[in-house]
Amino acid sequence: MLGNAVLPHRAATRSFAEGAGWLAQIGLFVMLGLLVTPSQLPGALGPALIVGLVLLLLARPISVAACLILFRVPWREQVFISWAGLRGAVPIVLATFPIVAGVPGSPQLLNVVFVLVVIFTVVQGPTLPAIARLLGVTQPGQTREVDIESAPLDVLDAELLTFTLSPGSRLHGVEIFELRLPAPAAIILIIRGRVTFVPDPGTRLHEGDEVLIVATRTTREATERRLRAVGRRGRLACWYGEQGDLDPYPAHAAASAGIAKWTSPTPPFLAPRPSVTAPPGTDTSAVSGAPVSPSARCSSTPPPPPTSRRRP
Repeated sequence: MLGNAVLPHRAATRSFAEGAGWLAQIGLFVMLGLLVTPSQLPGALGPALIVGLVLLLLARPISVAACLILFRVPWREQVFISWAGLRGAVPIVLATFPIVAGVPGSPQLLNVVFVLVVIFTVVQGPTLPAIARLLGVTQPGQTREVDIESAPLDVLDAELLTFTLSPGSRLHGVEIFELRLPAPAAIILIIRGRVTFVPDPGTRLHEGDEVLIVATRTTREATERRLRAVGRRGRLACWYGEQGDLDPYPAHAAASAGIAKWTSPTPPFLAPRPSVTAPPGTDTSAVSGAPVSPSARCSSTPPPPPTSRRRP
């Protein structure tokens, strides 16, 4: 039931289970080998070969045909299934029951079963690819299923952020590209009512939307600040000097700390700067009265360097 169920980390769970199964079989063979006397094995070689050939050429093909006749399995596949009947530790375990019960001749039976399992496992195992090609049950260019695995975000050094647009939020009507989230943060899913979809850069956010964002740990703080800024002042948050601080009223905190707060209606980054006389050859664009471009203020990529100007 678990093998057919949809489990998280299915591939890793299956690999672990297969590894644990192989370790159990190895341990079982080691313990069963302790019951066998090597000096008695050559005498069991002849009976083991006879019994094995009867099982391989007669008993197993008849049982496979009887089981698959109702399913209309092609005869080539039936032959391959008959040949692929590898013997394992189960026959050896069953052969130990007579020994435990004290049945006369049970040690000889264990030797025959042990030799049969070892010989036919060594012979049949390497021949399976050749038999499959000979019967034509495989195709050389056959495509394989894609092994899809779910990876936890902590392994990817990423975090999943989610928020819901409350009524009156200024994020309403903002397009995805206008958020200008720091790379590589990205909105991966929007849940709008009963509809779930992957947004594109031109998708507009609406009130009540539940938005899912994947961001790295290094960009999470910048992503949260940008979302808070746009949520408070809209798409032109940078024009108004909104930086998305946790304290929505930084001016109050500044006043309480004895720092003069900004009261001018002109945003600080558009306020004229005093002219500074600089020596010839000095780049004065950083202290000129030209306003700073809003795109340079808000964009995640730095603006191109300004052209140098010389004063006489």
